[in-house]
Amino acid sequence: MDALAPLIAAAMNAGTPLMLAALGLLINEKSGVINLGSEGMMLVAAALGFALTVLAAIPLGLVIALSPLARQALYPPIMLLQLVGPAVALHVTETLAAAFPDRFAVSANLRRIVDGGHRTLVAFDETGAQSLDPAIVALWQQGDAPSTGDEVRARALAALADEAHRMLDEGVVAEAADIDLAMLTGAGWPFWLGGITPYLDREGVSEQVVGQRFSPPGVATLPA
Repeated sequence: MDALAPLIAAAMNAGTPLMLAALGLLINEKSGVINLGSEGMMLVAAALGFALTVLAAIPLGLVIALSPLARQALYPPIMLLQLVGPAVALHVTETLAAAFPDRFAVSANLRRIVDGGHRTLVAFDETGAQSLDPAIVALWQQGDAPSTGDEVRARALAALADEAHRMLDEGVVAEAADIDLAMLTGAGWPFWLGGITPYLDREGVSEQVVGQRFSPPGVATLPA
């Protein structure tokens, strides 16, 4: 038994973060969303945390590793799309559009990228700086009235509020806290924001989109 104690302790230490991530991914999958970038997010966070701890000689790396900002700095949305793969992203989009045509549409730009046989989206110059691959730029078609960053953010938050409300109405999850747990442990939602539904409540998006808050006033609400 004494010989097994170190093995059990090592398994608990290594398995706990994996179990937390797996719990979030299970809830995500139950809702019909699969996060294919979760392993990459965990690996990048672990590597960055270790490197900063060694270089700084203090446990600062742990704080950085837990921060989604660190992962976002290394993996902006375009890099996450490349990590998942344009073909996989297109397949997921087509599946969602076929099941829910009123809420999801297939990107014509993404379809052209996949039809062109492109597997990567980002190119690197001799200094290591990254930019959109010129071949991708040539395929990308943009209208004459692009949305502003605030408009994109507003549409994204409205869509999140709508989907969260549907999940509750359809019994995919028992309560809003289940959605928050999935987003925190499986999708890298910033933990200091307390979850997606409290954030939507605080921003007023919940009431604008679905006519009510996910939680009663005073719950997960910042003090005045």
